Parts: sequence; structure tokens; C-alpha cells
Amino acid sequence: MSFGNRQTVAGTTTGELVQPTRLHYTVADPDATERTLLKLDCMESDPTRKRWVWMYTKEASSLPLRKAPVNDSVVIGEFFWNGQTELVLNVRSIERALAAVEFFDRHLSRTLAKLTHVTVINRLFSVADINSNPSLQALFEQTPVIELDPDALATKLLAAKEQSQNVHQQRAAAAQILEELIQRREPEIEKFPVHYYEDGIASLRLKLYTSQAVAVQHWKGNLKYTSYDAIQDMMTKANLANGGEDGADGVRKEIEDDHS
Repeated sequence: MSFGNRQTVAGTTTGELVQPTRLHYTVADPDATERTLLKLDCMESDPTRKRWVWMYTKEASSLPLRKAPVNDSVVIGEFFWNGQTELVLNVRSIERALAAVEFFDRHLSRTLAKLTHVTVINRLFSVADINSNPSLQALFEQTPVIELDPDALATKLLAAKEQSQNVHQQRAAAAQILEELIQRREPEIEKFPVHYYEDGIASLRLKLYTSQAVAVQHWKGNLKYTSYDAIQDMMTKANLANGGEDGADGVRKEIEDDHS
């Protein structure tokens, strides 16, 4: 599959586009967290690589991925310690990431570990890319991560308002800031906070599928396509005002139509 690109886009063994994603957990009790994870039949210890692998079997066999497990040896994620109190889960697709958030919320107590951030690589990969970079750890470490500040926009708008002498200047400054935001190119790797426990999965799903919609367009050669464009297209195609699909589902459906 090329999506108009001459190279073949990489897919996972469970049928999703490869777009590596990392979940960051702050851990209160590392020993208890390890014991809890290893009680799951779908988790295996890999001491040679200092990780725990999440297998597509047992408790995880019913996850809503594109393809059902063909055997018990499919690895769908890997846990690593990042310091003493942060545990990260690397997965190869946004679908696996979204499934992981809800799966481990059911199986890992929030008093032990809480999801705080997500890191996503904002591009697709060719089969050749993946063959030359088989390690997810290496993919996350080879490019600097841009950490987004969700309060930065509000702070910038407030500062512009305070520095403006009248309403017209305030509106002009706000319009300029928003135009810069619209035109902003996504960094190759970005890390952002999530509020799953307060907001549920919907906002994270929208963020990740928007990221993938942009990645697909860039793969096709439309390098000027931004998140703003993706959201605009999503709103149009989902037809929210008339009771159509919600935003993330609209993006997901378009991508799946291209990917099928």
C-alpha cells in the first residue's frame, strides 16, 4: 500500500498504520506495579532488554484492533522504566495506544500508576524505514521531542490583550496569533498532557486520529496540510450539525477507507 507515495507504507501485524506512540505513567509504587502487571497472562518479562512485553493474547485477545490474533506470539507493546517513577509503554500504532489506555485502566489501579502524557511520532513510515529501525526505543530517541504546553496559547492571548491599547488592536493581535497556530507545522515527535481520568478517551482519540490524518496527507505529498485542515475536513465530512459521526470517528473512517 502506497497512498500515492512510491514507497510502501508500513503496517502492523494487527493491521494498523505504523505510527509509534508512547504512553507515560507516573508510578507511586514501582514494585507493586511490576507485580500487578506480571499477574496478567498477556504480560511477559524480557530481562535481557529490561522490559515487559504486552502480548496479543489472553486478557488482551479481545482488544478492538483491525485483525484478530493469529497466534500467542504477537507483541503489541513494551513497557520500560524511564527513571525511578515513570513507566512508559511503547506501541506501534495509535489504535494500540487508545486500546492500551482503557485496558490498563481496568487492570492497573490508579493508585499505583496514572497516565499523564502521550508522545506521538507525527509521520508514517515505509517498510524500509521500519526494517532499518526495528526498535521503538530508538525511534523515540533519535529525534528531539517537542513538549507542548496547553496553557501557552491562553497565556499568549492574555499578554496580547494586556499590551493592546484598544479592542481593534486586541482583535488584530488575537487574529495573528491564531493564524500562526493554524499554519503551525506539527513537530516530528510531540509530547502532550492528557486528562483521561477527567475527560475520558474522546479528546485523546480526536488528537491522535487528527495527527494520523495529517501524517497520511504528508505521506501523500500534501506537506502544507495541518491539524487545522484535518479538523476542518473532519467537521465537514462528519456533518456534526446534522447528527453525523463524532469528530474522531470521522477521521478514523476516512483513514480506514484509504487503508483498506
